Amino acid sequence: VIWVQHAKTDYGIDEIREQVIASASIRPYRGPFKIYIIPEAERLNEETQNALLKTIEEPPEYVVIILLTSNISELLPTIQSRCLSLEFHPLSSATIEEFLCSQCQVPDYIAKESAAFSQGNIGKAIRYANASDDFIERKDKILDILKNSTRLDVADMVETVEGLGTQKEEMRDYIDLMMLWYRDVLIFKATKNINQLIFQGESQSIAAEAERRSYEKIEDIIGSFDKAKQRIAANVDMSITIELMFMTIKDDRV
Repeated sequence: VIWVQHAKTDYGIDEIREQVIASASIRPYRGPFKIYIIPEAERLNEETQNALLKTIEEPPEYVVIILLTSNISELLPTIQSRCLSLEFHPLSSATIEEFLCSQCQVPDYIAKESAAFSQGNIGKAIRYANASDDFIERKDKILDILKNSTRLDVADMVETVEGLGTQKEEMRDYIDLMMLWYRDVLIFKATKNINQLIFQGESQSIAAEAERRSYEKIEDIIGSFDKAKQRIAANVDMSITIELMFMTIKDDRV
């Protein structure tokens, strides 16, 4: 099993030629198959996809190529037409919680938070549950921004987030954390039930935010997180994307 990797934001054509095209003609040393797994296949640009096309179209009988993507529309029609499409659905939070508790010996309160954060992705849940102190510190800084958004300037908020790291995957994780926090704000506003919160340790701050925000504004903020992730996927400038998101949080007109 060969996991194909890319050094930069997108897959370079030389990387695909070296890791897949050139080696596909070499029979496996053991076992009947060579399985190439290409994560984030939407990062294959048009030139790279065209270079890969012949190998996908006429692979040796022992070669299997798996393209993983969350945005199949980024793959050329010629690539799509030569692949079998299999859709994987997110796992339920209950399933992930049970797995973390039984297989990873994670405390139930961490398992609940990790399952919610993962959005159905078991690998992401494990990574969050086994988070290093550094990740926990960064998570706390993100939540501090939300709890103090009334007194912080947008520029200060952007600077803090960018100081934590601006890799796309990191930024998506930060946005997911913010979305979960405002999900708690929305739930508390509707139910006043602390037991339904993911961040139960933040109940006082969540209650205060729920009190000062309207339903419409909370939904507007949550929508800004979705827009930010879409912009990140479309390679919009990171600073502009974060700034627009925080401007929505700071705007009290809705």
